[in-house]
Amino acid sequence: MPIAISIGGIILIQVSGHLAAGSSNLELLDMAIMVLLVMSFCIISLINQRNLLDRILIAIDWFIIPILIGRIVGTILYESLPAPFTVNPTKGDQIEWILPWTILEILLILSIIIIAWIETKKLEKKREPTTNNSLRALAIVFISTGPAGFLALILVIYHTIKNQQTVEFGLVMPTILLSMVSLSNWIDSLKGIIDELTLILGGILLILCILTVPFKKEAWTMTLVTDSHLLLYSGLLLTGAFTTLYLPIVLISLSTTVWIIGIMQLRRILRILGLFDLIIAILASLMILGAKMLEPTTLLISLIVLAVELGLVAWLSLSNEDEIVKD
Repeated sequence: MPIAISIGGIILIQVSGHLAAGSSNLELLDMAIMVLLVMSFCIISLINQRNLLDRILIAIDWFIIPILIGRIVGTILYESLPAPFTVNPTKGDQIEWILPWTILEILLILSIIIIAWIETKKLEKKREPTTNNSLRALAIVFISTGPAGFLALILVIYHTIKNQQTVEFGLVMPTILLSMVSLSNWIDSLKGIIDELTLILGGILLILCILTVPFKKEAWTMTLVTDSHLLLYSGLLLTGAFTTLYLPIVLISLSTTVWIIGIMQLRRILRILGLFDLIIAILASLMILGAKMLEPTTLLISLIVLAVELGLVAWLSLSNEDEIVKD
């Protein structure tokens, strides 16, 4: 409790200091001192303690979470601290700007390496894997300038796949794009491709969702369906493709895939979702594309695609009629 109060006090001092008149969110030497003090208190909390595999994770949480809370509060209060995903750690004063972000990033990377080591030790001791690594990685993404967040997500994705933690995987997969946004602040080549990467990643997850049928990985289906919906819809909006003919193509593909998987795996929710996607595809195409969709050639192609989807769905439904009725 004394250490927790001390950490809270340090965060409060740092945030309140930047609320004072004349303070700047570009002069962050105090953040470097704050980060080092918080890490020191976390290390002190581990002295003469048993069950270090669990206590180290708690100490890392007490390092990451208070810094995250302080950063968010500072951003909300007159942007007295830099907002997440907006920091370029390479441009600014060497002492007041570059040094604090470098120290924070190094400590975050060390924390991630320790977390990965702990997960390995838990598996060696045949203990249950940690179940909140996705939330920890998300917190790191919010306070990192890019590298630490990206590393955290890669390691968490690896462990979630290895340990069959489908929900954890679903939480961290879309946040890869947030880490890319942070990196794009100081890597200019990333700025023009993040929108396209969103659409591509959504397509990859949809393909992986299809593969859950032949490989009998039903446990992953709902996670992949959810993430593919989120990324494909976001990708259409970010890239501006929702005003082109890519809109009906992507939405019809999504609808057909989800609907067929719902039939093959006997999941009512997926069949309903596939129908819902089809209705959105038709309405969105007519409302957004308007005259383009009513052109004879485009309309003919659209009706053929719609007929193929409905015919395929009807055929599979009849082939699995007995099982679907039971479902």
